[in-house]
Amino acid sequence: MKSQELADSKVLIFTEFSDTARYIARHMAEAGIEGLEQLDSASKTNRADVIRRFSPYYNGSSSPELASANLPEIRVLVSTDVLSRV
Repeated sequence: MKSQELADSKVLIFTEFSDTARYIARHMAEAGIEGLEQLDSASKTNRADVIRRFSPYYNGSSSPELASANLPEIRVLVSTDVLSRV
C-alpha cells in the first residue's frame, strides 16, 4: 500500500558508503519510485546539475525551466557526502 502523505514531497537520503547508496537506489528503482537519482564519488553526473534538479527554486531555476530543457526534476536523492563537495 502506497502512502499518499509523502507523494509530492522531496526526500534526501544520505549514507556514508557508495555501496549503500547504490543498494538503496537500486531497490527504490525496483519498487517503482519515480524521480530518483543516486550520487556518489563514482557518478559521472555533474553534482551541480543534480542539486539544481533536486531543488530548482533555491538554485536559480524552476520546474517549468527544467521541463523545457528535458531535464527531469529529482524527487528522491540518495547520496554520499560527495554532495557536500560542490
